[in-house]
Parts: sequence; C-alpha cells; structure tokens
Amino acid sequence: MRSEYRAGMELGLAGRVALVCGSTRGLGRAVAKALSQEGARVAVNGRHDDSVGRAAEELEDETGSTIVPFAADVGVPDQAEQLVQRVAKELGRLDVLFCNASGPPAAPFKDQPREAWHRAVELNLALWVDGPRRGPGAVDPAMRARVGEMQRLAFEIQLAADAQDPPPGPEARPEGSRSDIRAPTLLIVGDEDVTDMLAIVYDLEREIAGARKVVMHGAAHLPSLEQLEKFNRIVREFLSEVL
Repeated sequence: MRSEYRAGMELGLAGRVALVCGSTRGLGRAVAKALSQEGARVAVNGRHDDSVGRAAEELEDETGSTIVPFAADVGVPDQAEQLVQRVAKELGRLDVLFCNASGPPAAPFKDQPREAWHRAVELNLALWVDGPRRGPGAVDPAMRARVGEMQRLAFEIQLAADAQDPPPGPEARPEGSRSDIRAPTLLIVGDEDVTDMLAIVYDLEREIAGARKVVMHGAAHLPSLEQLEKFNRIVREFLSEVL
C-alpha cells in the first residue's frame, strides 16, 4: 500500500519533469523522493535495469506518485546524452536535471579494486577536465591523460597515507571574513567549469574588496593546464599592475 503523501514547501515543481541521475540509493534517491513529494514527475536512473526498476517501485510506494525508471551509465558520455534525450522524448519535456554519478563502492580505500580506481579517475576527468557541458573529444587528449595520471598518483599517495597513522583532526579555521581581505585578489575561472565553482567565484568577487574576476572561455576547472599561455599572460598582467 502506498504511504500517505506529505507535502513539503511549495517550490513550484508541480508537473515539472525531473531527471535524477544515480538515484537508486544515497543522495540521488533522496533528491528523487523530495522532488516527487513536491509534485514533480520524476525519472530515476541507475546503471542496471533491475536496481533502477526496484528503486522506482519503492519510491512510488513512499510518495504515492508515478516514478519512471531509466537505465544508463551516466559515467559514459554517450549514454548520458542518450538518457537526457530519452527522458525528454518519453515524458514530453525535461525541466530539472540533477547530475549525480556513483563513485567506487563504499569500502576502505586500501580495499578498493583497481577497476574502482580507474572508474573514479574517469569520473573526476569527466567532471573537472571535460566539464558538465563538454565531452572528452572537446579536450586536448594529452592534457587529459596528464591529469588522469596526476589523479592516479594522488590515489596511490592516499593509499600509502592510509597505511600509516590516522590523519590528524581538522585544523581550526581562522577568524574573520572575506570582507577583511585587503590583498590584491585575482579570480580566474573557466566558463566550462561546474556551476558551483562559477557561483563561488562570483561570490568572492562581490565579497572581496577590489577583487578582479577573469572568465576564461573554452576552459573547465583547470584553465592553467588547458590554456597555459593565456593563463600566464593574465597573471603577469595582474602582477605588473599591483606590484
């Protein structure tokens, strides 16, 4: 029997179509449930037909609303693109897209299989190097391979660290606010970076007195690697003005 529907805040989502990627469990599942309770028509997604179908049935029981399952591996760019097209076609529109992809299975770092490391590297490359609006083909393959090697090395360093003493506790955060910063500040961000990073840079520009923001077109999270000469020129020009 379906549980009684409990309405939350009115967010104007009634009738909207929402695709929640990676929503068979965890954060994605919680987002899918919340959107359904707000009246959205929700499409859930997972890599396997059986798990995504089971998640849809469970969410229907919990929310009293129809949940539509779509199987696809959003860690594979072609499948992610096809997923968006399928949802828009089958449900008639797509208003909300929640991007979420599973990483390695939950386990101590030292117990992760090599395949999980490779998948984690590819997910990081897809997010931070390709960016949310580009595919791997839009990025210099040599630079992408270099960043992938850096990420694999970081995992190996982490594995060695985990084998030693437990990490220290969190350091105390210094008092004060961004408005207290008086040093010349240069903010560089790529226009292909993730939305959160773009928002952070805009907030920093507003909160730090005299901060200068530069948006590098055609770069994602690592503009200094994607466009080294342009990045260096921007930094040199800034330093020549403030020093």
